[in-house]
Amino acid sequence: MKRAPPASGFTLIEIAVSTTLFAFISALALSLMIGMNNSSARVRVVGDTQTGGRLGLEGLAADIRAAGGGTASGQVGVAPGGGGARRVPAMWNGPTTTVTAPGGQTIISNSLFMITTDPTAVGIPADATGMQGLVVEASQGTPLKIVCSDGTGASVDCGNGLLKTLTPLLVGDFRDAVYMTPTVLGAPQNTPPTQQLTYAAKLIRARVVHWYLWQPTASDPPQLRRSYPVLTSSALGSACASNDKPFLDETNDSSGNSPAGKDMGGGAIESLQVRFLVDAGGTDDPTRFTMLNTIGVCDTAVPATLREVRLQVVARTANPDVDQVSRNRNLYSTPGFEGVSPSATTMDAYPRRAFTVGVVPRNLQGIRL
Repeated sequence: MKRAPPASGFTLIEIAVSTTLFAFISALALSLMIGMNNSSARVRVVGDTQTGGRLGLEGLAADIRAAGGGTASGQVGVAPGGGGARRVPAMWNGPTTTVTAPGGQTIISNSLFMITTDPTAVGIPADATGMQGLVVEASQGTPLKIVCSDGTGASVDCGNGLLKTLTPLLVGDFRDAVYMTPTVLGAPQNTPPTQQLTYAAKLIRARVVHWYLWQPTASDPPQLRRSYPVLTSSALGSACASNDKPFLDETNDSSGNSPAGKDMGGGAIESLQVRFLVDAGGTDDPTRFTMLNTIGVCDTAVPATLREVRLQVVARTANPDVDQVSRNRNLYSTPGFEGVSPSATTMDAYPRRAFTVGVVPRNLQGIRL
């Protein structure tokens, strides 16, 4: 007679111990997974903020480098509305804007107008007949006498072309401005002496850009915008005033007819701060440069002394930083820049990233010996 084999299996204590151990390991793994998910979500949110802030700042810096369009004097002429020609700076501050953060902070941001050139219109525009000018007679106190020819060499009426002046002067339609370069200066002849001056025209159209923050309502995320303002149709007074508006867009024209800007940040940009380092004494010594908070529309001499533009852009996430398990919120505030801070110390759960850069406006440097 065979004996039955002994019973096999786990005891109740072994089952309880293994169950407890499995539950502990599962909870630990779940906790690690949730933590990694929280960290990954935060990285994505902050990464999007960094990308938007950097893209906007790079675009603004590029426009600053090109500001002036070859006029080292730092000023350009305009004559809107049939009024007399007026000099305006190649770069000046537009109206400030106020942005409200989710925590209730209010941030005063700068805006910047710049006269530059249009890179998409290099060459002979379709409406241009003038290509080159030849000065055939000139006397002190009298107008120059010139002969104009088009791109084929045929003589044309200078008044039908874009050859307006030897200096950067934007008269009437500022988009049809042209910068001319003297090429040959002949020897003095006759009495009184005249000199023959040949010059070539760089057919590059002028362009005005305006960078600013735009927030229609306090609940909307603020945008870093760039617009292409239009020349006002109203004549400016003979004397410059700080509230003059030579160029109009949605920030300074309530009629609704002026151009609106385009979002250049790709997300909520909460602060735009601009500062100017100038060398008013012409020292070329960075230790003696002075800082200006603003350049006004009447400050035509200041841009020629401009050596650096300092910028700060603060980007804000679209979503709050909330722990998915504890539901706790990490609090953040908007950073200040060069002594300018939000009006209150209230903090909220939206992460920020501040980006700063110093930009040299190359066209405004001129030649300094």
